[in-house]
Amino acid sequence: MRKNSRSSLRRVVPAVLLLLLLLPSPASARSIVAVDVEGVISPSTAEEVRGALEAARGRGAAAVLLRLNTPGGLADATEEMLAEMERSPVPVLAYVPPGGRAFSAGAFLLLAGHLSGMAPGTATGAATPIAMGGGGVEPVERKVVNAFAARLKSISEIRGRNTSAAEQFVTQGLSLTARDAREQGLIEVLAESEGEFLRQAHGRTVRVGERNVTLDLEGAMVETRAKGLRVRLMDLLGNPQVAFLLVMVGIYGLIFGLASPGTFVPEMVGAIALLLGLFGLGVFGASTLGVLLLLAGILLLVAEVFTPGFGILFTGGLVSLVLGALLLPRPPMAEPRMSGLLLSPEWWNSFLLLVLGAVAISGGFFGFALHRALRLRRRKATTGAEELLGARARAEGPLSPEGMVKVHGELWRARLEPGHPPVGAGEEVQVVGVEGLLLRVVPVAAGPTPK
Repeated sequence: MRKNSRSSLRRVVPAVLLLLLLLPSPASARSIVAVDVEGVISPSTAEEVRGALEAARGRGAAAVLLRLNTPGGLADATEEMLAEMERSPVPVLAYVPPGGRAFSAGAFLLLAGHLSGMAPGTATGAATPIAMGGGGVEPVERKVVNAFAARLKSISEIRGRNTSAAEQFVTQGLSLTARDAREQGLIEVLAESEGEFLRQAHGRTVRVGERNVTLDLEGAMVETRAKGLRVRLMDLLGNPQVAFLLVMVGIYGLIFGLASPGTFVPEMVGAIALLLGLFGLGVFGASTLGVLLLLAGILLLVAEVFTPGFGILFTGGLVSLVLGALLLPRPPMAEPRMSGLLLSPEWWNSFLLLVLGAVAISGGFFGFALHRALRLRRRKATTGAEELLGARARAEGPLSPEGMVKVHGELWRARLEPGHPPVGAGEEVQVVGVEGLLLRVVPVAAGPTPK
C-alpha cells in the first residue's frame, strides 16, 4: 500500500510542476497604461504623457490610453506630446469619454493616436491657432495657420485618416460631433464607454513606427497613472491665476527690496516668485526654470557667507535648490538619444537624492549654528563695562574715597561708595558700578560675593 502511494506521488508531482510552468504568470499579465489629459494643456500635461509612455515601454504594456477632455492649450507642450507619441513603440489609443471634448490642441492628440475613438455626444476640432497678447486673444499670421494645418494634415496622413477634414480643423476652425468625425474618417471607433472602446479596439491592426501591430487587449488591466510630485508642482505653477499672482508678488517684492534695502527678504522672495510666475505664463520651460533655480540657490548660499543675512538668504537658497532639483529635466527612458542635458534617469534620481540630502544636512547645520548663537547671546558678557562688574581689584594707593586700583592688569581710577571706611594700599575691593572711566568700588569684606 505504501509502495503504491509513493509511485502515485512520483507521477503526480512532475505533472503539477509542468502545469504550473505552463500557466501564465500574474506578473506577465497585459496592462494598459492610462493617463488623463484634462483641462488646459500645459508643460505638466506633456510631462504626464511622457511618463505614461515611458512606463508603458518599461513594463511591456499592451497599449497607452489617452483620455481626452480638453479645450486646448500651449502649442509647445502639444508638440512635445506629438513627438513622443510618434516615437513610441507602444500603441497609443486616444479616446474622448462621455461628457468630454477634444478641441484645438486636443484635436491634434486625438488624430495622433494610433487608434482613436469618441463617445456619442462629444466633439472635436476648432484647432485654429491663436495668440495671447496684451489685448487678449489675437489672430496669428497666415503662415502660422498654414504651418499648423500642414502638421495636422501630415499626422492624419500617417494614420490613414481624412487629411482634408483634418486640415479644415485648422484653416476653417471646423468642429465635428463624434458621429460626424466617424463618418468623415477622422476616428475609427464610436463607443459609449471606455470598456466598449477597448473591446472594439481588440484585434485591430495599427501601424506603429515601421511595423504593424495587432492590438491584444482582451483581459488587459487598465492602470491609471497618478500624478507625481514634479507634475503636481508644474500643474500648480501652470495655473494662470497662480502664475499671475506670483508675477505680481515678484514685481512688488523687487520694488520694496530696492526701496528699502537691508532686510533681503522682499528682493529674495520677489526674485524666486518672479521666476516661478514667468514659467507659469509659458515664458520659458521647466528645464530652464530648474537650471535658473539651482543657480539662484547657489548664489543665495554664497551671499549668506559674505552678507549678514541672519539665515534669510540661506533659507531662500535651500528652497531654490529643492525646487530646482524637482524641476530639473529628466530625459525619457526610451532608446538612447540626444536629450537636453544628456542625463540618464538613474543620474537624475541620484542627483535629486544628493540635493535633498545636502539640503537636509545644511538645514541641520544651520539650525545647530543658530541654536549655539542664541545660547551665546544669553551668556554674560566677557568684554566691556559689563565684564568689570563684580570683578576684584587691588588698591594701588589709599582710597579715601578716591584713588587708583588695578583690575585685569589695568589701572583704573576708583571711588569708594559712600558709607564705607577708607581702604589702604594693597587691599582688595570689588567693582559694583562703572561710570565712564570711573569705577565704583566697595571693600571686599563689605561687598557682594563675587561670582
